[in-house]
Amino acid sequence: MGRGLAFVMDAGIALMIFLVILMSIATLWAETYRHVYGIGEMSPLKRRAVDVSELLVKTGGDPINWYELNAVNDSNTYSLGLAREENVLDRLRLDKLNETNKTVINTIFGLAGEGFELTVTHNWTTSPNVRYNITTLNGSAATVYTAERIVLLDGERAALRLRVGR
Repeated sequence: MGRGLAFVMDAGIALMIFLVILMSIATLWAETYRHVYGIGEMSPLKRRAVDVSELLVKTGGDPINWYELNAVNDSNTYSLGLAREENVLDRLRLDKLNETNKTVINTIFGLAGEGFELTVTHNWTTSPNVRYNITTLNGSAATVYTAERIVLLDGERAALRLRVGR
């Protein structure tokens, strides 16, 4: 085998490796582009479910002490947050949310025309233990979107599931 043939074989192998890498990058780019721009094209209802679930697990609400108010309503509470710190739920906030009028919660969440179901579950992998369930969701809702977050509650992993529908 001459040096010329070895050069052609090396160049061919290098070209094949380059093309495989290039195709992998193009596929990854296309998938990332689809994912990023697909989120922007979410239905408004699904977008609201995602946004409300983010607020619940990442903020303490506005005002921060809303759970200490005698009565929570849409004139003294601007946002309901359940987090003591990001992704760590506060039992006092959950208890107050559970006591709050469901219509007021709908209004503060910005879901006036829709229903919602908020469920916090411990040990969801083996035998689920529902700790909180607050709902205004009609059982016959035609369109329902679910946003789920993994959080800590009382030092244990829990799942917060928000279903929004109409």
